[in-house]
Amino acid sequence: MTSITETQTTASGAVITNDVLPYNTMQPSADDDFTHFNSDRSYFLNQGASKCSPSGAQQTTVGIWGLAANETEIVFDPNQPAAMRYRIQELTTTTFSFVETSTSVSGTRFVRTTTYTVI
Repeated sequence: MTSITETQTTASGAVITNDVLPYNTMQPSADDDFTHFNSDRSYFLNQGASKCSPSGAQQTTVGIWGLAANETEIVFDPNQPAAMRYRIQELTTTTFSFVETSTSVSGTRFVRTTTYTVI
């Protein structure tokens, strides 16, 4: 994952944009983590060479992914009741990004864009 950007639009119209994945504030061992999406529609998080816990698993967060809505959405763990569904923003040979939109009870609208880049 190379970035997560979140834009908040308050009920009064104020717009705030944040980078919510600042690598400079993460543990150094998390800097080389990556997510691998397989052609068999499985995915996993790999802890990279510098694992946070040397005795911990190399691969974590294993699951499956699928496409929906005429391939405009990605669904993580589609057979689960709490499947996560996101709108695909970009899908090329080098970049994959998807968008999640939600609104808080106070009326603030959140748009979170997650971007993966081939390494």
